[in-house]
Amino acid sequence: YIRFRADNELCSQLAKDFHHKLNDFVNENSEFWWKGDGIGNHGDDSQRGTLLLLDRSEDPSMPLLHAFTYQAMINDLLDVQDDVLRFINDSGANQRCLLSESDNFWLELRHRHMADVLKSLKRYTDEFQENDPRAGMKDEKGEVSVEGLINAVQALPEYGELKEKHLNHLNISAQCMHKLESLSLLKCANVEQTMVTGGVNSDAKELSSSALTLELMNLVKDPAVGIEETTRLLGLYVITQRGIQESDRRRIMAAANPPLPLEVQNAIINLSYLGVKINSESRKQSKTAEDKQNIAEAKKIARSCEFSYSRYQPALSRMLQDMRTNRLSAESFRYVIEPPPSARSFGSYNDSSSLRKDAGSSTTPLSVRSHGMSGMSSTARGLNGKLSRFGTNPDSLHKNRKKKGARVIIFIAGGVTHAELQAMYEIVKDSDKEIVIGSTHLLRPSQYIFDLKHLDRESYSKYDQDVSELNAKISKIHAQIDATISGVEYIENDNDKPVDFVDVHLEENTDKEISDKKKKATCGCLP
Repeated sequence: YIRFRADNELCSQLAKDFHHKLNDFVNENSEFWWKGDGIGNHGDDSQRGTLLLLDRSEDPSMPLLHAFTYQAMINDLLDVQDDVLRFINDSGANQRCLLSESDNFWLELRHRHMADVLKSLKRYTDEFQENDPRAGMKDEKGEVSVEGLINAVQALPEYGELKEKHLNHLNISAQCMHKLESLSLLKCANVEQTMVTGGVNSDAKELSSSALTLELMNLVKDPAVGIEETTRLLGLYVITQRGIQESDRRRIMAAANPPLPLEVQNAIINLSYLGVKINSESRKQSKTAEDKQNIAEAKKIARSCEFSYSRYQPALSRMLQDMRTNRLSAESFRYVIEPPPSARSFGSYNDSSSLRKDAGSSTTPLSVRSHGMSGMSSTARGLNGKLSRFGTNPDSLHKNRKKKGARVIIFIAGGVTHAELQAMYEIVKDSDKEIVIGSTHLLRPSQYIFDLKHLDRESYSKYDQDVSELNAKISKIHAQIDATISGVEYIENDNDKPVDFVDVHLEENTDKEISDKKKKATCGCLP
């Protein structure tokens, strides 16, 4: 079954195109079958999967928020390309680290909040020190620091690959914490979370729009808060306040230190292409029944959540929860073909409390695979003859867990964030359903802002026109060359413009020009 946002033109077209392509594929492949097709032991309609098609306009705030889980922080704050992280280690040397599923530390830590990551790294160091307690971890104030942990591990005997990976993650976490402090990210996150939760702060108090504007102005005056952070804050303000008054815009822009360049202001304006209202006549917005319900829920979460800087629940999570309880509106999220009533149930979640108890505080990645420990040394398997936490692959705790019922597939055009993947993981790990999430690409905040700067529909049309004209020139030149080689006269079409020698000379790099323009025209695949 295929579902899509009814009022979204892109998702509607994607749903129709995918439906036709899938039908063509099935008709051309007689041996193809699917779960729930009603044939043999394939199951009935209730076993048939559901594909939910979304785009970035569903939650334009999410890529602008600072997330504090390990994987999200690394991809937001550090230099990561194709899963290779480049960083400067504690000795000042350039270093590269592959963030892959062959690294059990990465599997264990990537979905954890940074506060938990630091605790886990300290615990691992403690286990190392059981064999050699020589190294101290405390600084001159008597407090345990990330730098102290690094020094402690370096002073221990050689543990080969295990020690190297442990040191890598200690260095990586230190880099993240440095960025966190130097850019005043906790202050930024506090205001961000207040904005996206309907004006509810960490004390569960609802702030007025004017108080929120004042907080934002005071924050962007801080020179530690750079241009990118200010851009993210201003974008979130416009999205969550349903537009901004011209007077408030001028006040915030005047307060920004350093000032925001024009291209950044264009990024904010281009949020309108994602359905965001940019201009507002008044600060006071009438609250709907849904707004009031969301504010009440935000206050409840603020009083009980462990990490106040991670209070916001992504729209993607809320949709999946609504699918789980059959509350996802059939009017807002239509089916290409209506399923029978028996197939509309998402299914119940198994109680996995016993599994979580066995797993301790470990987590499981989205892709459930068993890698084993054959590549690790005997020392890595356990110090003092016991199996250590850092020597286990958390996947093995779930490898025999059987998924049942209908599969749920979610696809997001325009990119999915690491924070959204982490939120999906929290749902997946407690579910007996197979849930798959896909997208055009993984989206980092800096890339999102870059895409917004260049998201100009008129420019896209011009690029398309330029590419078309360049292709026409190439075809004409090829025709002229063919005619010359063949010894025949080249007859130009009446509708074509003559190609003079200057044009021919400029076409030497035509292929590169076309490639560059196509790259600009696709600009991150934002809808």
